[in-house]
Amino acid sequence: MRLLPSLSQAEQLALLRELEHQVQSPQGNRLSYEEFVQQIDQAFGIWADRTDLPEDSGEYVRQLRAGWDKRLERLRGNMEDHDVHS
Repeated sequence: MRLLPSLSQAEQLALLRELEHQVQSPQGNRLSYEEFVQQIDQAFGIWADRTDLPEDSGEYVRQLRAGWDKRLERLRGNMEDHDVHS
């Protein structure tokens, strides 16, 4: 992203068009099952040595989601307060 200011407007537009094409193209970056497994296998175990995460990953996910739900409730409350005062 740091490169964007150094690109001309035409170069930025060309880059955005290429990115848009890649995002919208469902066939653009499809991997075979074997390629997917080969790439994803590299990620397995990357958090194995972390002591700050609970051993029960299901419980950890539930804790994260509960926090997200609380934040969403706060945001919705703030939005309603803002709507009332608008």
